[in-house]
This record gives sequence, structure tokens and C-alpha cells, in this order.
Amino acid sequence: YGIAKDPIEAISWYRRAAEMGCVDGMLNMGSCYVYGRGVAVDYAVANRWYMLAAKRGHPAAMKCLGLAYLHGQGVEKNDVEAARWYLRAAEKGDAQAMNMLGYVFRVGR
Repeated sequence: YGIAKDPIEAISWYRRAAEMGCVDGMLNMGSCYVYGRGVAVDYAVANRWYMLAAKRGHPAAMKCLGLAYLHGQGVEKNDVEAARWYLRAAEKGDAQAMNMLGYVFRVGR
């Protein structure tokens, strides 16, 4: 789009948006911490950002929390909690969360 990638600058804008209440900014902050884009990987910090967005109804953030609980990334592994977050996201129409919820039930977690 005519501009060079700059993860540090992106973090600055995502944080600004998140602090103004933008749930997409919160989700993006979480993703930056999961993938180490512009910051060191830190699952616990990522999950705090995801939780902020999830509490405001963001289905993708709910799905990310489900994944965190399923794999124990930044939180204690908890299949029941993973299923709860996947269900919340699925109820909001997130197709990937629906798939993951089915997976959790299929494997008997």
C-alpha cells in the first residue's frame, strides 16, 4: 500500500486504538504478542488483550482464548475453559470456533 512494514509503528497504532476502546486494536495487540510482531512473544500479555476484546463481544478474541486454554499458552491448560470460549465465539457466528468446538468434543476433551 505504498508504505514499508514497520511492526513497531503498527504496535503504536494498535495500542492507541485499543486504549480508545477499539476491540480490533485489542485483538491486534494480542496477535502481536502471540507472533512476536514488534514485541517479544508473551502469551500471558496476549491473553490479557484478548480478554479485553472478548469481554466486549469480539468473537475472534474469544476464539483466541479458546486456543490459549486448549494448548496452555499463557494460561493453565484447561479443555473445559477452551470449550467455553469456543462456544461463546461460535454463538457469535465464528465458523472456525464452531470447528474447534467440534474438535474438542470429538476428541473427548
